[in-house]
Amino acid sequence: MSRKLLLFDIDGTLLTTNRLGSRLFQEVLTRICGREISTRGVCFSGKTDPQIIREVLSGAGYDPPEAERIGARALRAYAARARQAIGPEVITVLPGVRALLDTLLGSFNVQLALLTGNMEETAYMKIRAAGLAAYFPFGAFGSDHPDRNELPAVAARRAYRHGGRRFEGRDMVVVGDSPRDVRCGRAAGARTIAVATGVTDAGTLAREEPDVLLRDLTDVRAFHTGARLTRQAVAVNEP
Repeated sequence: MSRKLLLFDIDGTLLTTNRLGSRLFQEVLTRICGREISTRGVCFSGKTDPQIIREVLSGAGYDPPEAERIGARALRAYAARARQAIGPEVITVLPGVRALLDTLLGSFNVQLALLTGNMEETAYMKIRAAGLAAYFPFGAFGSDHPDRNELPAVAARRAYRHGGRRFEGRDMVVVGDSPRDVRCGRAAGARTIAVATGVTDAGTLAREEPDVLLRDLTDVRAFHTGARLTRQAVAVNEP
């Protein structure tokens, strides 16, 4: 029986923090650089945190070596600031997410994991605050590699260590709200499910030609069908 590795993006897919990340990045970069640094004009969607910081600093006039040095410090400061700022009161779990995750754990031959541009520490801050951490025992993160397209392979290696199963190509399903999520899945040979709950509209997502395009995650049956899941009698992982 075919088992699937379902790789979920966080921001705009599972939940939203109402642009908290942008505000915190701007705050810590301004403090570290000693002058106002703006994140305006930099799209965060589908990017890794190291990539975002490099783009912000480049736009502020810093050359690559300087941006690398400042960026490493800024990521540490961002994590410390996020520990203070991230809690249930700033998190909105998106429509259909909890019900979908419950059905996946209870009825299908799947392994759930995260695939996100967030650093691992801040990723788990968010999903713990959302009450979703029990669904995701591991993942691949911006702290693993600044190039999102490298992350499915990271997730597959961790899945093997976690459960002893090897996943590759169409055994994996990448779920996200950004064109970059779709491209990441395609680069790995995975199935792709795009969901129009982030900053990217459905028309733009459709032009990326994901395997499945959903308005949100409330249509559980459409998700199951699109991911080509196989039902089972016993759950393979428990929250």
